[in-house]
Amino acid sequence: MTDTAEAQTDSNIIPLRGLGKSSRARGFEEKWGPMAGKVGFTMIPTTLLRGAARLQLDPPKFAIVLQLLEHWWERDRDPYPSKETIATRVKLSPRQVQRHIAMLEKEGLVQRLERRAPGRGKTSNAYDLSGLVKRVAKLSEEIIEETAEAKKRRAALEKPGLRKRAKPTA
Repeated sequence: MTDTAEAQTDSNIIPLRGLGKSSRARGFEEKWGPMAGKVGFTMIPTTLLRGAARLQLDPPKFAIVLQLLEHWWERDRDPYPSKETIATRVKLSPRQVQRHIAMLEKEGLVQRLERRAPGRGKTSNAYDLSGLVKRVAKLSEEIIEETAEAKKRRAALEKPGLRKRAKPTA
């Protein structure tokens, strides 16, 4: 690639807000290579990744939630990918996606919002993720408490003066 072509390509890249060339942005590039970040990235709370089972997210529902998050760019603007887009990306039928979204809605994690375009009628649903946000926040608190308790238990075991464990006899 020529310097001119590189400059033109770089001018089309929107820098990650707040990251610039921070150590985390560099770390992303070091792990994934320079091209992956040019396509974009999605911020996902670690609690969601670690707590998927506790949130009752089986693999299809988890994959659908990740697709919804990929489309959620601004806090006050609900994502609205079509069922067909989600289905293609996660290798499910649109009907299966619809059923899993209905389950997510029943569990209070997602709320479907009907959208209509003037003169065109119904379009893809938007998805309110506030239920998921609340559950992730609550689960984050639980995980923080559990981690603090585990740290206290480890510290207590490491205090001097405790009896050494008996060596197992052969």
